[in-house]
Amino acid sequence: MEFSKKLSDNMDGLRSILQPDKNFDVVYRTIQVGGREACFYFIDGFTKDEVLLRLIQGFESLKPEDMPENAHDFSKQYLPYGEVDLITDSQTMVTQLLMGVTCLFIDGYDTCLAVDCRTYPARSVSE
Repeated sequence: MEFSKKLSDNMDGLRSILQPDKNFDVVYRTIQVGGREACFYFIDGFTKDEVLLRLIQGFESLKPEDMPENAHDFSKQYLPYGEVDLITDSQTMVTQLLMGVTCLFIDGYDTCLAVDCRTYPARSVSE
């Protein structure tokens, strides 16, 4: 499925693919970003909570007039995280999600912002 600019269409399509009501490892959280509805998808336990919290806190100050026209510009201006990919189809997004990448959708953008917020296991001193 190609993504739509309507967040509700994307969420409906992903609901049928990911089935978060049955699969409790797939988590989604809706938030407001610059006066727009937005939704994060992530796998429980794979995302660094502090990184996600910082992103959400950074979005809280955005106003509608701050929102760029496209996801690419949004990623450059408001995602200060090192690894961000822009994804336009559900197959690629689901693959990234299942590998632990956090996925953000914002109403008005037909692109998923895939942010690598994965946790990594601590290594022992002997490794």
